[in-house]
Amino acid sequence: MLRGQPDARCAHARLLMTAQRRDVRVPVLTPRTVTPRGPSTQATRTHLRLLSPRALLVLVAALVLVSGRTGVARAQPATETAPVEAAASVPAPVPAPAMPSDLPSEDWLASLYARARQSVVRIETDIGVGTGFFFFAPGYVATAFHVIQDARSIEIAIDERVRQPARVVAWDTRFDLAILQVTGDLPERPLLTPHQGNVNVGMKVAVLGHPYSDLSRLLPQLEGLLNWSLTQGIVGAVSESWIQTDAPVNPGNSGGPLLAPDGTVLGVISARVAEADGIGLVTRIQRLSELTAKIGMTPPPISPVSPDSVELGWATNHVEDGEVSGFMFGAGIRFWIDFPLRLRFAFLDGNFAPPEPEVTERDLRRFSSEVELGYFLIDSLIQLSVQVGAGLFYDRIYDTRLSLIDQGPEIEKQVRRDTDWSWMPMIGVTPQIGALRFNYAYQLGVFSSQDSQHRWYVALGF
Repeated sequence: MLRGQPDARCAHARLLMTAQRRDVRVPVLTPRTVTPRGPSTQATRTHLRLLSPRALLVLVAALVLVSGRTGVARAQPATETAPVEAAASVPAPVPAPAMPSDLPSEDWLASLYARARQSVVRIETDIGVGTGFFFFAPGYVATAFHVIQDARSIEIAIDERVRQPARVVAWDTRFDLAILQVTGDLPERPLLTPHQGNVNVGMKVAVLGHPYSDLSRLLPQLEGLLNWSLTQGIVGAVSESWIQTDAPVNPGNSGGPLLAPDGTVLGVISARVAEADGIGLVTRIQRLSELTAKIGMTPPPISPVSPDSVELGWATNHVEDGEVSGFMFGAGIRFWIDFPLRLRFAFLDGNFAPPEPEVTERDLRRFSSEVELGYFLIDSLIQLSVQVGAGLFYDRIYDTRLSLIDQGPEIEKQVRRDTDWSWMPMIGVTPQIGALRFNYAYQLGVFSSQDSQHRWYVALGF
């Protein structure tokens, strides 16, 4: 037992020493209870060596937490912050309106032409050609006022063979509108109906009419063209009484319909801006519908004076044994349509055989002016008129002479003033085909028939 007691005491002593050693080491080596007084290298190394596993765990946990928070903060500007700032500075875009599902197909023009062709007519007057269409009631044709303005005869052609006279029963100069009533019998034709919906910018439109239709009569190769021809475009702008379109509009289209894709009428072709590209003006169909209430008006008055065309051409005067030629231009007006009054000016020049041996060359320069009053014997596509008038001339003759002087021969040019001013009565005839005008005048010498002259003139009218 004594041997066991020392063993027990020894075991107890070892436990106590172990406990004492633990109690001593913990307070001494724990960083929360040790406050170093100076930068001891050994203490620092011991401190770092003991804390590095714990610090590493804390550091890793802190990095994970911070990185997670940082990732959320960076994701938010892309989804929340940025749109709020953009909305504060730039208005939100307006979504484009959905396109209707019933847009006309690619062959909408062919379908439109088939429906509207029978309702469109050609209007032929003694002053020109235009377009019209059946509207309001059978036998009534709508057109532009300027198509029938000052016209004394009006015919409605529904094709190349059937024509009937018509008269004006309603008109409006403010909106350039007129309604005609056919006085003869015509085959039944469908009426074009007014458009009831809105007219929006960009809307597809078509024009049906007779642009430059007179050319198809003059040139056989154009037969079947220009009459009842179709063009297309869009609405460019809209006002209360007018529509602007870029659909091609030319002389002869006036009075024709501006058609919507469904075949209804948006307006009546009125004019185009000559110096612009693709600006046509159309009177809205509402103004035409209002005019139907005034059917029964007296016909518009015919002005006794109307403008005639401006002309530019080449003239030749047969003078003595030679001729003078040059440019001539003129303008005119008409009285009661049948009586044209024209005024012309010209500068003519020509060379003649010298009448004297010492004269090597004779040059005549003539400034002339003419006034003539005519009467139309035929006034349609082919015109024929006769005229009486007078011509006033100012002539200068330049003679080139060869003279001898001490140093030898010398050429000098002299001006003769013996025939400065003269005038001659004249009679003439003018055939005209379209814009091409021919004119012949016989200018009678007042004091001697030997002074009489022939004058030829070829011009284009504008």
